Amino acid sequence: RLGPIRQITVSAVNAVPKTQVERPLVAIVMDTTVSFDREIVAGAAQYAREAGDWQLYMEEERGHRLPNRAAWKGHGILASFDDHDTVEAIVATGLPVIAVGGMGCHDPQSGIPRVATDHARIATLAADHFLDRGLQSFAFYGPAHTDTLAVRDAVIADLIHTIRARACDGLSVEDLATYSGLARWKLEEQFNDAVGHSVHDDIVRVRLAEAQRLLRTTDLPLKVIAPRAGFHSVPSMITVFRRRFGITPARFRRLERGRTVATVEGSECDDDGNEAGGLPTIPANPK
Repeated sequence: RLGPIRQITVSAVNAVPKTQVERPLVAIVMDTTVSFDREIVAGAAQYAREAGDWQLYMEEERGHRLPNRAAWKGHGILASFDDHDTVEAIVATGLPVIAVGGMGCHDPQSGIPRVATDHARIATLAADHFLDRGLQSFAFYGPAHTDTLAVRDAVIADLIHTIRARACDGLSVEDLATYSGLARWKLEEQFNDAVGHSVHDDIVRVRLAEAQRLLRTTDLPLKVIAPRAGFHSVPSMITVFRRRFGITPARFRRLERGRTVATVEGSECDDDGNEAGGLPTIPANPK
């Protein structure tokens, strides 16, 4: 599987020239006729632009073929592990490799890191999503939109949609009572009868879900995540998060992303995401 290659040089704007450090050269061995592989290639190119002065190589005619080792002196390979012959050839190069997909072709004992879809995690998220909306019997295939609510009470269904849309914008139970025209006690009673938990608990669920999303997908510090997720302060978010999940936001981020050290804007922090200098005072009844 040898063939001509093309060189893609990706340089970040205003990147500092690397005069004394050799620029990383990485081969991309992907089948660009497959949408998943194309997204991986796009992600690699984006990272290269952000890192600055990385060089990516792909074969001109068929991107899923290996470059000619006699003509290419690279430092590593990012490859789709969907073909046994290609995998053997890649391993034989002795270069650092990151595998993508290819459950049947990747040997867990090889020590080669692998990027793959976590189907169990997807199933868990889907089940939690449906259960949160009151559905007890369901099947999940991967629909694009699942914002269905199994609530017969039209007033409560409307309020739940409002909570989904505005919980992170400072929405309160009093706001919902005013919006619905119901007395607060009546709202609480009607809501609990319809969905099995309180209005406040529903608001908190949405805020925690947004906090989890930001922790999982961004490097934003907790002091930015807290207000975006609708919490009044970082201590408030930490208290609610730990009460609901049994761990702090910082530890959740490490577990989700495989990190071993938590940082806040580059500084060392403890398990509560607090910068060095002491623990904050946590309010007794955070919202």
